[in-house]
Amino acid sequence: MSYQTPWTQTLAPGTYTVTLTELNVTDNEGHQWVFTGWQDTGAATNPRTVTLTEGQDVVLMAVYQEQSGPTTQTPYTATLPIGQHTITMPQSVTQGGVIYTFIRWEDGSTNPVRTIDLTADTIVTATYAEATPPPTNYTLTLDSNIIGAQITIDGQTYTAPDTITLAAGAHTIQAITPLTIAGQTYTFTNWQDGTTNPTTTFTLAANSSVTATYALSTTPTVSKNTLIGLGILGTLTLGAIVAAS
Repeated sequence: MSYQTPWTQTLAPGTYTVTLTELNVTDNEGHQWVFTGWQDTGAATNPRTVTLTEGQDVVLMAVYQEQSGPTTQTPYTATLPIGQHTITMPQSVTQGGVIYTFIRWEDGSTNPVRTIDLTADTIVTATYAEATPPPTNYTLTLDSNIIGAQITIDGQTYTAPDTITLAAGAHTIQAITPLTIAGQTYTFTNWQDGTTNPTTTFTLAANSSVTATYALSTTPTVSKNTLIGLGILGTLTLGAIVAAS
């Protein structure tokens, strides 16, 4: 036969088998309990055998331990039995797309899992703070129409072509000019967006690339004849010719 605790019955002397039919129980508050053993033996034997003798009263008590409480949202109020209760707060929560991280309880403890000894009406408060998201990084590809162009990002010099990783946000870029490579001198002309200033600021919000365009510098040449003409100053003397009669 099945009975629900608490249960009291007068039985004749003899040997009886007692079986717990529910080893896991959920109470009216949503708390989950699991059978851990019998109070008189400490053993979790189930079923168990009990021998009754004439005139003997036997009390059997099954011990259950709370495994987990109900999941609720704050603010939350509940009536709980006196004793120890474990409260677990999530390490982080997201509301409106914003991540909040557990900081502490009202008693200063910083473990999101705490056990309270409930002996009176009690208020517990968990404090959360907005989490600072990790910086977002993107790749920036540096390119040029000449191999070996020197490009500076935030004061750090790189040689194109190259791909680097930078944090999202504003950065200062500078193309070194003039630039001598393999005996040839090049002068910066423009960036890929048409900007002609070799130093400019850009905002990195995705994987991007920049291209510096250079032109070969030319040195004006002066002909030999011109150099001679410029280097010789002549004197012209004007005289009079007199004819004799």
